[in-house]
Amino acid sequence: MGKKTNAKKKAVPKREQDLLKETFTDLESELRLLRSSRKRLEHKMGSVSKHLNSVQAEEIQLRDEISELMRKETHLESKKSNLKDKMSDLAKKIDKVKSIGRELKDI
Repeated sequence: MGKKTNAKKKAVPKREQDLLKETFTDLESELRLLRSSRKRLEHKMGSVSKHLNSVQAEEIQLRDEISELMRKETHLESKKSNLKDKMSDLAKKIDKVKSIGRELKDI
């Protein structure tokens, strides 16, 4: 069989262990800060998303209201045009009646 090697673990000096522990602690702190920052950003993003949905819903509602107002405006413009035509016809009839009245006076 093969030779067995006695692998001796190298002892890490105390100073290196302390540096590694300090580095590990710093990394854990930084990771906690990053997680906290991520949670805040996710919360803010959720709030912004809700607000955006609300604004979009309001925009749709306002567009619907504008469409309804435009429909009503078109209807009123049509009525206005019809009334102008009727008034013009009525004015012609009044002029005709006045003309007939003058003719009758002259007789």
